[in-house]
Amino acid sequence: MKFDAVICCAQKDYNKLPFSVGAALKNIKGLDSIIIITPGPIPPLPYKGIRYFLDKEVLDIDIMRWKFRPHWIYQQFLKMFQRVSSYENYITIDSDIVIAKPLDFFDELDKPIWYLGRDQLHKPYFTFQKKIFGLDRVYPHSFINDMGFFNSVLIDEMLARNNLTFNDLLETSYRTITKKCYCSESELYGNYITKYHPELYSIKHLKTCYEGKSQNDRAALTWDDSSINAFINQKSAEGYDLIAFHSWSD
Repeated sequence: MKFDAVICCAQKDYNKLPFSVGAALKNIKGLDSIIIITPGPIPPLPYKGIRYFLDKEVLDIDIMRWKFRPHWIYQQFLKMFQRVSSYENYITIDSDIVIAKPLDFFDELDKPIWYLGRDQLHKPYFTFQKKIFGLDRVYPHSFINDMGFFNSVLIDEMLARNNLTFNDLLETSYRTITKKCYCSESELYGNYITKYHPELYSIKHLKTCYEGKSQNDRAALTWDDSSINAFINQKSAEGYDLIAFHSWSD
């Protein structure tokens, strides 16, 4: 079964895109095309099967009505509510990760696979989904792994089950999101699926490496091509399946 990958990329991560896209094309089995969503136009990458969209072409909303990290929240909404993919199943991949080994996204029974990384329990995510969706943390492990395998039909079902349209959700989120209450698309979707479709997904674990540098620390090394290559080579040799090289905002 074919599917697309969706990569939302902020300007600070534009130089990381070739690494993330190249690894996805090489290592995701069954991938049809990659959709890149950016705030501004970018030069085409030297790969076939890439489609490019601007943020506003995908989801034209007033992001500044969110009072906490509006650009980051916008990416969560883009990942959940994009409808430019050709398929109802689609992978979201953060622009600052590489998939370091070949991965299937359907198992031998044709069940979609959700890959887990490290566990975490960040209270604001669950405060948000409880307030708006009445949904607790159902699964005893975090669904956050800088990529996820979503189904747009099930996302629409999640809204309908809670008597919400997208605009209802948007307006409610404007009023609800604070530094103590905000969304994670992966935790929300993963726990919804666990509660209402517990046998749908196959859950597997990856050995995941997370490393980051503050983009506000002038003393920190930048993620230039040389340092990215060296980091990927080092962590690949150490046996990691997924390698993240973040640029954090303080």
